Formats: sequence, C-alpha cells, structure tokens
Amino acid sequence: MLQRLHIKNVALIEEAEVDFGPGLNILTGETGAGKSMIIDSVGFVLGERSGKDLVRRGQPKAEVEAEFEAKEAAVKEVLQELELEEEDRLILSRTMTAEGKSTCRINGTVVTASAMKRLSETLIDIHGQHAHQSLLNPARHIDLLDHFCGSALEEEKEKLKKAMISYKSVVHQMEALGGDGQQRASRAAMLKEIVSEIGSAKVEAGEEEALLSRREYWLHVEEIAHCAAESLALLYLGKDGEGGALELVSRARSHLDDLYRMDEKTKALWELMAEVNDGLQALCRQLSQYSESIQRKPEALQEVEERLDVLYGLKRKYGGSLQKVLQTKEEAEQQLKELAAGAVKRKELEAQKKALLEEIGLLCSHMTKLRMQTAQVLTSRIETQLHQLEMKYAVFQVSITQKNTFNARGRDVVEFLISPNLGEEVKPLAKIASGGEMSRVMLALKTVLAEADTIDTFIFDEIDTGVSGTTAARVGEKMSDIGRMHQVLCITHLPQIAAMADRHFLITKRTEEQKTITSVMPLAEAGQVEELSRLMSGGKAKEASATAAQELKAWAKGYKLEQEALQINPMLDKRQ
Repeated sequence: MLQRLHIKNVALIEEAEVDFGPGLNILTGETGAGKSMIIDSVGFVLGERSGKDLVRRGQPKAEVEAEFEAKEAAVKEVLQELELEEEDRLILSRTMTAEGKSTCRINGTVVTASAMKRLSETLIDIHGQHAHQSLLNPARHIDLLDHFCGSALEEEKEKLKKAMISYKSVVHQMEALGGDGQQRASRAAMLKEIVSEIGSAKVEAGEEEALLSRREYWLHVEEIAHCAAESLALLYLGKDGEGGALELVSRARSHLDDLYRMDEKTKALWELMAEVNDGLQALCRQLSQYSESIQRKPEALQEVEERLDVLYGLKRKYGGSLQKVLQTKEEAEQQLKELAAGAVKRKELEAQKKALLEEIGLLCSHMTKLRMQTAQVLTSRIETQLHQLEMKYAVFQVSITQKNTFNARGRDVVEFLISPNLGEEVKPLAKIASGGEMSRVMLALKTVLAEADTIDTFIFDEIDTGVSGTTAARVGEKMSDIGRMHQVLCITHLPQIAAMADRHFLITKRTEEQKTITSVMPLAEAGQVEELSRLMSGGKAKEASATAAQELKAWAKGYKLEQEALQINPMLDKRQ
C-alpha cells in the first residue's frame, strides 16, 4: 500500500507531501490544477520513462519519494531477484536533473530504472483511459483465473511441479548418457577415434623434453665431434709439437716421485699429482670412447622432427600439452565405458520419462478442466458487473486453448475476450475502442478480480471519461467495492465517484511572485461536501448544489454501510 508520496520541483508542484490511506482515495480539483501531475509523479518514481521537462523551471532537479507497506509474496520475490533485502517497508526514490540524468533508489540502494519498474509491477497498477496495464496483458490472465480456481488447482500445480522436477532430472540424466541412439553411436565413434589417434601415436609422459634434447644434439653433432677431437688432440699431442697434457703431467709426476724420495714432507703433493695423473688418463680414455661413439646420421634429425610434428599436432588438437593429450585419451576411454554401461540405464530412464509425460499430461488435463469450470463462474460474474454498469448487452468470455508444450502452469493459454455491444463479435480487451466502454470493462474486471489480484494499490486516472448519470453512480459503487479489498487512488470529475471517498484530496493552483504553485490538501467531511457541490454546479447555484452534495454524500455512506452489512451476512443482498 502506498502510504506517503513526497514531491519536490515536479512541473507546477514546488513541494507537496500526501499521506494516503487504505480504501478509496479521491483526488479532485479544477481542470489544469495539476491532478495528473500527482499520478505522473507516481509513475516517475516507479521507473516510467520521463523527460527533463518534468523538472520545475529554474530548479536543478526534480525529486519524488514514495513509501510503501509491502508484505506481499510477489514483492519479496522481486526483491530476491534484484538481490535486495526483503523488507515490509519500502522507500522508492527517484531524481532527475535539469540535464535529464535520472537516479533511482530502493531503500537507499541505487538501482536501474528497469529494476524499479520491475518492482513497481508488484506494487501498483495504474490505469488511465488509454493506459492498458495488467488486465490488458494476456500473460496475466491465467494467473487471475487460477486465483479463482482455489486450492484444488493449487494442489494440481504442486503435483505438476514435482512431476516436472522428476522429468527434468530424467532428461538431464539421459543427456548425460549421450542423447538418443543415433547421438550415442556418433558420440562413441568420435571417442573411439580419439582413443585410436592418441593410442596409435604411443605418446609417453616426458617424451617431448627427450625429443627436444635429441633434436639439439643432432643439430650440433658436427660441432660436438670437432670439440671432442680437439680435446683429445690437446691431451695427447699438445700444440705445435710441444707434447700433450698427458705427457707433460707424466713428466711432472716423475719429478715429484724423485722429490718425495728426497723429502717426505712433499707426500701430499706427490699424492695430489698421482690423482691428477690418474684422472687425466681416465679422462683421455672416456673422451676417446665418446669421440668414437659419435655417429653422423642425417636421417636421425628428420626422424626427431617428424615425431615432434606428431606430438605438436596432438597438442594443438587436444589441449596444449602432452599431459592434457594423455588426459583426453583417459577421459575418452572412461566415457566409452560409460556409454557401453549406459544402454541398460537409458532404457530404464526412457520408461521413467514416458511415465512422467503421461502423468504430466493427466495433470494438465485436470488443470484445464478446473479452469474451464471456474471460467464459467467468472464469466457470469463479470457479465453481471457489466450489466450493472449499463452495458446491458455486453458478453464476456474466457478463452482457454492448449499449446503443445507445457510449463509449471500446464498447457493452457488463457485470454479474456469481450463484446461490449449487441451484435459485435468477442475480441481481446486491448481492442476495445470506446474510452467509456473501456472504463466500465476495467471496473467490472477489477471488481470481480479484486479478490484474486495480488497488487495492493490501484490508480485510476480520469477513467470516468464518457460516463455520466446512472452509470456514474454505478462506477462510484464499483470504486468503493474495489476499495474494500485494495487501496485505490482515483482522479475524477464526477461527484458520484468523489462522494464514495474514504479520503479526499483537493488539488489547487495559485500564483505567487509570478510563479504557479500546485498544492494538495486533504479534506475533512465539510470540505468534501463543499467540493462535491463545486463538482455538481461548476460554482453556480451554490445553495441547491450544497443540499444535493449533502444528499449525495449521505447516499454514498448508506451504500458503504449496506456493503459492510452484506459482508457480514451475504443473505441480505436483495440483488441475489
């Protein structure tokens, strides 16, 4: 329920704060006083598109804040979707600068205008002569009908929900097994190809590093042979015939042998020389063996390159490393095993799927039957309301058709149809041409469906266009009826509707210091009678209109008391 609306620097409104209450809140005032600006401000704060001309001239920005009491489950669900805290009290605010920049907030958290609008769809339904909202949206018709179906349909929906969960689980398991027979055969063939390709390559862990090392060897084999030969030559022959290192060391050792015999203190030097001599001889032997082992095989490098090409091709195809190539092979082998073992499992799942589809089909049929039964009752009640609103020949229908697919609501497609005049064919609500007819159709629908509608606040912006006389009185009664179940904000020019107000606000316009200012003032009962008098007379014949206004207010009070009594004891309804 909209509890408070604060407006600042919006068009002609310098600043205004309105405290709305439950029931029927009526807004009246002279033409051009700014009544529609109140509704425009509500639309603005709820995320509707607005231009920078909304900002009052000469001001930096326009501001609107709306406070709601919002305990409905639908509101909580949207708050969850938007990842906002679930609270029973919501403060929606929006500003727009003179440059056209808009900022939206929900309980202080900045959100997008689309997020604000998404939340607003659960809070308020705004209806003007040409504003087709929730009831003109066929997607909502099935929800409204389902509310009237009661607990029997809800039980079927709960069964359908459980069956669909099981069905989706079975489908998911079947998909995990590889689809239908043809798909599984195709999958198996692909997996076998992977296993064969990697297996035939005989890839080994660490093979790439070994090949790269061998490649490096064969690329430099001539240099390797040259280095080994030069090293041996220097060790054995030396340079320029001076003798090799081995010969020189051998001579030095002979001298150290003599030195050690003469001076035992040189034992350590003698032992070290012996080690050097033995080590050098061992080095010469090993180097000679290594040099003799060097082979010059031109084809060896090509073999390494070809093997690397094979490995690189597998890496490109299966993951960028040999480890991932081997992992791919293992996974493919495992999946092949699962496919082979899944044939029996798939047969079981197919049987479960068939049984669940039969169960779902049966539940959908039950739901269709319940909806059709309820649609007959709903049709009768709405036609009764239309006839009371002076649409004597109106025909209302609930179209229920089935689609091939199903969802959590079953297979039904529901749409409300109407023929407002004698001889016309029924057609969708959105195609009604007359503003007066639209107003009455909407009121009839709202009156009957008010019990089912989860939106707490309805706004009617001058929907009394084309309505007068007895019809206007009936419209006032319907407004009051809706107000017993929902909060209603209504802008009207008709005294028959205004008389039904539970709260009445007067919108006035004045000029101060060459500025036009719109104000909103709540009216006590005396003020309400005075405003009814103005609506009835246009400012003329004040005494007669004042008396008529009092009578009109008394009639409205009597009607509301009568309806309260009917709620207590429905058998009192003389119209039954």
